[in-house]
Amino acid sequence: MKYLRSLVSKVSIPAILKVYKFYATIGIILFYSIQLSAQKICTGIIIDTDSKEPVSFATVWAKHSLHVSCLSQLDGSFTIQIPKGDTLMITSIGYADVSIPYALIPSTITIELIPAAIQLETAVITPGKNPAIPIVKTAIRNRRDNRPDMIETIDFIQYNKINLRLSDLDTSIQNSKFITKHPDILIKARDYDTSYSVPFYFSERLTYEQRKPNSSPIVQEIVQNQHGANFINSDLAEKYIASLNENLTFYGNLRFLSKDLISPISPQAILYYRYYLRDSLIHDSIMYYRISFKPKNLQDMAFNGYMIIEKHTGVLTEIQATLQHGANLNFVKSLTLQEKLEKQPDGTWFYKQQKFEVKFTPELLKDTTINKFAPPIAAIKTTGYITDSVLIQNYTQHQQIPSKFNLTYRHVKQDTSLLSKLRTDTLSSLDITTKGAIEASNDIALMRLSNNILSMLLYGYYPLGYIDVGPYLYFVQSNEIEGVRYNISAQTSEKLIKGMRLGGYIGYGSRDKLFKYGAHYSLHLPTKLYGALHASYDQNICRIGDYKQNLGYIRENAWVQSDDNFLSALSSKNPNYAVYFVKKAMIAQEQQITPNIILKPQYMYSKHYNAPFYNFDTITNSIDYFQVHEASLNIRFSYKEEISNSHFRRMYIDTRYPVIHLNVNEGMFFYNNQSGTYTKFRLVAKHNILVGVGKLKYVVETGYTMGDVPFPLIEYMRGNETGASGEYYFNLMKYMEFSADRFVNVFAEYGLQGYIFNKIPLIRKLYLREIMTCKLSWGDMTQTHSNIFPVPKFTKTPTKPYIEAGLGVSNIFRLFRVEYVWRLNYLDEPDVLKHGLFFSFRFEF
Repeated sequence: MKYLRSLVSKVSIPAILKVYKFYATIGIILFYSIQLSAQKICTGIIIDTDSKEPVSFATVWAKHSLHVSCLSQLDGSFTIQIPKGDTLMITSIGYADVSIPYALIPSTITIELIPAAIQLETAVITPGKNPAIPIVKTAIRNRRDNRPDMIETIDFIQYNKINLRLSDLDTSIQNSKFITKHPDILIKARDYDTSYSVPFYFSERLTYEQRKPNSSPIVQEIVQNQHGANFINSDLAEKYIASLNENLTFYGNLRFLSKDLISPISPQAILYYRYYLRDSLIHDSIMYYRISFKPKNLQDMAFNGYMIIEKHTGVLTEIQATLQHGANLNFVKSLTLQEKLEKQPDGTWFYKQQKFEVKFTPELLKDTTINKFAPPIAAIKTTGYITDSVLIQNYTQHQQIPSKFNLTYRHVKQDTSLLSKLRTDTLSSLDITTKGAIEASNDIALMRLSNNILSMLLYGYYPLGYIDVGPYLYFVQSNEIEGVRYNISAQTSEKLIKGMRLGGYIGYGSRDKLFKYGAHYSLHLPTKLYGALHASYDQNICRIGDYKQNLGYIRENAWVQSDDNFLSALSSKNPNYAVYFVKKAMIAQEQQITPNIILKPQYMYSKHYNAPFYNFDTITNSIDYFQVHEASLNIRFSYKEEISNSHFRRMYIDTRYPVIHLNVNEGMFFYNNQSGTYTKFRLVAKHNILVGVGKLKYVVETGYTMGDVPFPLIEYMRGNETGASGEYYFNLMKYMEFSADRFVNVFAEYGLQGYIFNKIPLIRKLYLREIMTCKLSWGDMTQTHSNIFPVPKFTKTPTKPYIEAGLGVSNIFRLFRVEYVWRLNYLDEPDVLKHGLFFSFRFEF
């Protein structure tokens, strides 16, 4: 004891503290070393199993240690320490959860997430400001500056992949007799799917685009590889789905099936969405927010999903959105959109990848889930962008960019090896097996029959090998001159002669006991853009004032432009005496000079026979007919509109911009050794635009005739005395009630798309849509046309605009529309309807 005391007395207190600190430090190091040895450090990247694109903002966490967690970065990377015995968990909205036991956790890993339905949890609203709203408002405020389409200088290669298939067939389909006989047509869309598909169409396409300030983009097709089943028109499918590229951006409302879907960062978005701030992270010293969104109303055209927004600029860097199931959109089972952007060296953000997936179903009942008798048709479009300057320079150095206005057709050999070099999206098992399945389906009689019926419904003709029979609505006609007229009509198909079409008809009238006939011929021109020569001869009954069927400028996709057809014969309640017999011969050239401008010069000779109910005869002359020679030029203007050309059958895909027709016509008429000349101008503009909570659809047509003409050549406003509602007719106006040689017609319809009905219990389950219409006609008679033939005395000039307005309900059983219309002026005229109820059949999405 004495020894110890003497030893302690010799040691100073500071020395003791140093020893204590030394051993304490060693102890702490040993303790944490033991703890660290009981953990695994895992570094990895999270990607989408289909696109192989990184998944950001995925939550990576330890299942039994909730304080251990992190978020994947914008490039999908993460690093986490997992305690011994715990389980690694990965969760992300829109994907199935992933769990990895401790024993299987490697030091580095690539995790592929499988897409799953988005299920947003129920949010509890508490008092106070929503922190997500200021972020969203920044994105809305800066949307025009941040929009990638506004980048003036950029070169990029675009890769498009389109896949169409009959989807969601359950395993019982394998036991059906049809599949037992044709097993090669059945495939799985994805390796992890439990349902089967029958593919119809697959294509890959590479294009190069160069943008420079103050000039139009230069676009060159590099290569295209496609396989199409007979079940579907490949050109129409390609053009229609490709047109979505122009509208697949969330910086404005998305246009689909002529409907405007509300973007979560559009100017009206705050009215339609609830927003929730979910997470934030810092990447390259910049803050990013992940915000989820859901619609306020269950039936609005709005989405569920999430988006990632940069803090200061409001740039939308990533978004995934699924159209809510209850949206008032017909025949669409589901719709999912994804968009990712990539930061460029100059600091701007440009597209990196876009994905569009939609499922169509023919079911009239919205909420049914039975697909056995009505399986949905799925369309998947994936678009990737290459902006890497090295890859682009390597391509441009070995390729020739075509001149912007070069119309000469140049055949370029397709080098499909470029697809493997420049493909931005890996081919799935669906893509790889699609070609064989399509070839197998083309040999099946039932598939060929389905294609024929589809073609008939779309174009009006039924294919029979080398000829197409139709249009079927012309098989039976009815008018006051011929009585019931029966027609047989057909034309050659592409299988007989590609690039040329010959057709004709023969008809017989039950009242006049006369045969009529006609023929038409078309020839493709060897130009890069669409060009064709047309010639025709026709004998037909025409409405007075409309022998040129000017309604065709408005109803461009309607394959029956005349109103004298089978449907009008069924719906007519009053006979139309304002008709007469006309023979016409025409030759024209149709040429697309740019993607937005189509020219059509035309020469027409016509012979107009005396109208039996409105005679041409004058006091001094008996007139059997008059003849007309006309030369005209029609110019069609559009913008960002895809046009499908399938053997001279043109389909104009919907565009959000106005479409304008300008027609100039110089004519000369002859009768009884007398003649005269005239000039006509006609302008037609049509446009669909989102206004407030609804959509405004309007058509304006105006014209002017210079010079005196026989009265059948002046403009008669389109009256309607049938029982059906005419979209571009004045429903309460009598035939030939108003005429003019200069005029303006306006047809406007405002559809609220169910905005009111969607908020009414029970009623909202019917998916009805509100409509308001207004039609106006103004005209003046500046010439003395009665000097030629006496104009019918009952015809008036609408110097005070004729107006009618209506309220109605559309989308009744997805197919019908009812409208109550009021005539607002000219109410003192004899035998006029002042108001009335009108029905119509209207197929719309």
